[in-house]
Amino acid sequence: MSPFARIFYSVTLVFFLQVPYSAPKWESSIVELEIGRVFYNVLQPWNRSQSLLQASGLIIEGKKILTLASSLENASLVRVKQGGRGRWWTGRVLWKDVYTNIAVITVEEPEFWQKAQAVTLSKSTPLGARLELKRWNNRQLETWPAEIIRYSMEPSYSQPTQSLYMEVTCDVDKVGISDVLLYKKSLAGLAVQRSGKRLLILPSSYIAWVLNELATKSFKGLGYIHFKWQIGANPQTMEALSNQKGAKGIIISRVPAIPKLDCFLKSRDILVSVNGHALDFDGDYQDKQFGQISFESLAAIYRQAGDTLLLELIRAGKTLKVVYTLPPLRSENFTLADNPGDLPSEYFMLEGLVFQPLKASLLSVLSPGYSLRLQHYASETPKFPGADVILLTQVLPDSINLGYQNYRFLVLDSLNSKAIHGLDDIAKALVHPQNGFHQFKFATGEPVESLVLPLDSQHIITERIMRSFGIPKAQWLNEKEVGL
Repeated sequence: MSPFARIFYSVTLVFFLQVPYSAPKWESSIVELEIGRVFYNVLQPWNRSQSLLQASGLIIEGKKILTLASSLENASLVRVKQGGRGRWWTGRVLWKDVYTNIAVITVEEPEFWQKAQAVTLSKSTPLGARLELKRWNNRQLETWPAEIIRYSMEPSYSQPTQSLYMEVTCDVDKVGISDVLLYKKSLAGLAVQRSGKRLLILPSSYIAWVLNELATKSFKGLGYIHFKWQIGANPQTMEALSNQKGAKGIIISRVPAIPKLDCFLKSRDILVSVNGHALDFDGDYQDKQFGQISFESLAAIYRQAGDTLLLELIRAGKTLKVVYTLPPLRSENFTLADNPGDLPSEYFMLEGLVFQPLKASLLSVLSPGYSLRLQHYASETPKFPGADVILLTQVLPDSINLGYQNYRFLVLDSLNSKAIHGLDDIAKALVHPQNGFHQFKFATGEPVESLVLPLDSQHIITERIMRSFGIPKAQWLNEKEVGL
C-alpha cells in the first residue's frame, strides 16, 4: 500500500469512528395525508359537499403521526402515504383539539410502521436559527431553507384570542397545510399559514408541552387573558390614572364577567408587570426564550385553565399585587366564536325566514356593508355563557312572506315577546303566538323594526318551501358545548 493510500485510509477510518451518526431518512418520517372533508355552506347551511385536502404529517414516538387539527376539520376519511408513492393507508384520529390546533392520528396495520422512523420534537429553537422546510410534492421530498425572524402572538386558529407562533422567512412558492420545519435532527414546528414570504409556524416546544400534558393525563385545556386592555403610550393618561409620573405599563379598559371567576381587576387599572416581568407601553416584555413578546404569551405558553399569574397593578396611586386565575378557553365565552369540533352550521327555517347565529365564519363572507354594521359584536361578550346573536340571514320567496324577500342579516331581538339568545329559543317562542300571528321584533338600530307571519300550525307552508328549495330539514341545532 502506498503512503498516500495509507494516509487516506487512516483519515477515513478516523472520520467514521468520530462521526457515527447517519442523516435521518426523512422519507420514512414525513408522510402525506389525504383528508376527505364535509364542506358546510355558510350562507346555505343545509347544503353540504365533499372535498379533498392534502396535508403533511410527521411520525413521532408511540406509532403516532402529528399534524394540525385545522387539517382534520369535518374530516370523514383520513389516508396516509409513505415515501411519496405506494399504497394509501387508512388513518384513525387519536386526539384532536381545536384550541391548541394539534392532532394525533395513527395507522392500525403493523406493516405501515416497519419502515417508519420517529422524529423528536425540539424543546427550544433559538432566534435566527436556520431551518429546513420539507414536504412531498409530485412524489419528491422537497427541501426549502428557512430562517426564524421572531416569536410573536398572532390571532388563534379557532378563537378570538392569540396564540404563540414562530415567524419564519422562506422562499417556498406555496406553503402546504402542516408542512414540516426541521431544526438540525428535530422538529422545529408545523406551518399554519403564509403571508408573502412570511410563514407562521406552530412551535415544537409548545407542541411537546401539550403532548406531554396529555401523556400524564394532566391537560385541563388552555386558559387565556380575558380582560381587554390598551397601550399606555400617552404619558398624560398614564399619569392621570396612576397618580404617578413616569409609570409604565398598559391600561385595563374592560373586565368582562365570567361565571365562577373571581377577578379583582377593574377598568382603568394600570398593569405594570406579570410574574415579575416589567411591561412596556405596548404590553411587551423581554423573554429569555422568545425575545420581545406580548405579556399574553405568559398565559398561552406552558399554562392551562386554572393556573395563576401574579399581576402588579397601580390603582389610584396605590401599588397592588393580584393573583389572576386563567379562565378556560371555551367558545361559549365569546360572542362570535365558531363552535369547536366537527359540527355543521346551525339554522332554523320558518315559513321561508332563515335564522342563523352570527359567527366569525358567517361574518367573514358578508359584503362590507353588512359586515361593518355587525362587526361591533366581535368585541362584545355574550349576555351569558353560550348566548348567541341570532340573525335573519335571508328570506326564501313564497306567497306567505311576500314583501319580506329583501330582508337580510337583521339581528333578532324577540319572538312573540320572548327574548331570543339562541335558535332553541325560537322553537320555544313559537308555542306562544300572539293573536294568531308570530311577531318578530328586531334589535334597536336595525333598518327593520318588526315583521309578522301567520301561524303555520300544520307546517304546510314550511314543507312547501322545503320542497321548492330542496331543503332536507327545516332546522339544524347543535348541542351547546359543556364548560369545564
